[in-house]
Amino acid sequence: MGNGNMNFEDSNHASYAISLGFALTIANRRETMKKFENAYGKYEQWTKTTPWQKHQANFDAARELGLANESFVKVARYPFYNTLMPAIERVIEISCRNKVQCEAAITTLAIMRYKQDKGDYPETLEQLVEAGYLKEIPMDPWSDKPLVYRKTEGNFILYSVGKNFVDDGGQVIRDDKGKVKQWADESDSVFWPVIK
Repeated sequence: MGNGNMNFEDSNHASYAISLGFALTIANRRETMKKFENAYGKYEQWTKTTPWQKHQANFDAARELGLANESFVKVARYPFYNTLMPAIERVIEISCRNKVQCEAAITTLAIMRYKQDKGDYPETLEQLVEAGYLKEIPMDPWSDKPLVYRKTEGNFILYSVGKNFVDDGGQVIRDDKGKVKQWADESDSVFWPVIK
């Protein structure tokens, strides 16, 4: 056709050319599996490190996995790898968050039981361990120190320093609708009191 529109036959040729290009570019199953096995071995090691340890080591998962500054050909060669691997780093982060949130919930209950039994909140988290309310002090994976606990006037505050690795004194960030962004990049993650 001379009017610039692609007809059905031209469209089939284009699809064939694209399919052929992918077939010649994409790595075979064995190469792909080898790349995935190597990456999973690294991820297995990385799950044993905290976000704080990664931060201190200037860790970059994309760089470590060979995903940073990749040429188009290398990206096209391993499309499933390049799609899946960044998601796994996110899963590891969510796992850390879930773990610390569970520990914070257990700690909050221990603090409240302590108050019910003793008549006042503990001065420190160590008192909860000494009195048998906790087996160990809950650690914050974003500081590699205990969760931050402070007794306040008639209450207490319990939080993680969060993803910015800085103790902001229990300050939180809100979205445009005024809702607290619990794991924002620039604030603490407060577990108690529950901030609405």
